[in-house]
Amino acid sequence: MTGTAPRYPTPSEGPFPSPAPAEGRWFVRYRQAWIAEVLYIFGFINREHLIRKFEVSMPQASNDLQQFMREQPGRMKYNAKSKRYEAI
Repeated sequence: MTGTAPRYPTPSEGPFPSPAPAEGRWFVRYRQAWIAEVLYIFGFINREHLIRKFEVSMPQASNDLQQFMREQPGRMKYNAKSKRYEAI
């Protein structure tokens, strides 16, 4: 059998390429798209929805919702009385 042997990464490269910035990660984009979908269908969302659906921590769920508000201003607002984010 002829050909070259497969090239394995060196220890400094590690087994996987370095992760892209958070906005480029597919799972962050997926959660953001899911937030938009839930807002469209139900008109509201809260941290518990993200925690149950994606098994993320409470701080991560909060970060996802805050990121959604930063990236898509005017799409939702927080209702302190009902403790949920509502579509505008």
